[in-house]
Amino acid sequence: MTRGRKIGLIGGVIGLGLVALVLVKFWPQTPAPVSIATPSTAPVEWGPDTDPKLVTNALPGETPIVAPNAAVNQVKETLRTGKDPQRVTPLLAAKPFDAKAYAENPAPYLASIEPGRVYQVLRAGPGVTVLDSVEGTMFDMPRKGQLPLRVQAKPGVPVTFYSADLGAWSNGLSTITVAADAKGIATAVFTATPGTVGDVRIIAGGPLTAGQVQFFINVTDATAAQ
Repeated sequence: MTRGRKIGLIGGVIGLGLVALVLVKFWPQTPAPVSIATPSTAPVEWGPDTDPKLVTNALPGETPIVAPNAAVNQVKETLRTGKDPQRVTPLLAAKPFDAKAYAENPAPYLASIEPGRVYQVLRAGPGVTVLDSVEGTMFDMPRKGQLPLRVQAKPGVPVTFYSADLGAWSNGLSTITVAADAKGIATAVFTATPGTVGDVRIIAGGPLTAGQVQFFINVTDATAAQ
């Protein structure tokens, strides 16, 4: 072997060694296992007025599991079949409101789930009732607490409430449609479910009134404040 070939061979070995060293140093390493906290399965004490369907633990930012009911089953059907996707997002328009069918039997409309109804409102004008808040629009409440929200509409008309930031209504979902009482007041009780902390924006609107009411709720973590 000539002197030139020996030098070339030695240089090649050194070069391969340097490449191997660089690969070892900078090659992505397998990350170490990360321990992820999971919600406790222990029961949560919410108080005597707590809806039992919502009693469950969740970490901040998580939506708790809800027991099946008619409203929840509608959402499950949509997620399983893709049918009626307007049930699961306010970004899709709700079905056209049938005033005659509602007057004859309001129950099917009130029982169905369509968060986009909050945008299905009338244009303001003569003789049109404008939806308005009854007790203000800004509130503070503790996590796991409950807060009745009221709007002034017309007697018997439907009003839909939708929470854009977690929380739930009596049906266990983020949206619900209720009928106004004899005084025209529509009431829905908002629950700051265990995973709900921070600012929550809620929208209310209805197909027989003009405008919307937006509520701004600050949900505090009482446990963290102690």
